[in-house]
Amino acid sequence: MGKEMAMKRMDSLDWEKIRSYLKLAVYAICKDEIVDVGQWLKCFTEADYCCVLDTGSTDGTWEKLNDFTKQY
Repeated sequence: MGKEMAMKRMDSLDWEKIRSYLKLAVYAICKDEIVDVGQWLKCFTEADYCCVLDTGSTDGTWEKLNDFTKQY
């Protein structure tokens, strides 16, 4: 299949319908990321599911993650 034919097929797809079936899940691990975790989480507010594993932060990252879940 040529590139032009492939592009025509992609253009004919119903992307809104496809998006309604797709889900976005974000998985991450962190440790002592208090400085960046807030901005990082804001990037994923539209995700359907977000799972962050804190591996023993001592700087308040875990608390900030919990506060964020209450907001969103």
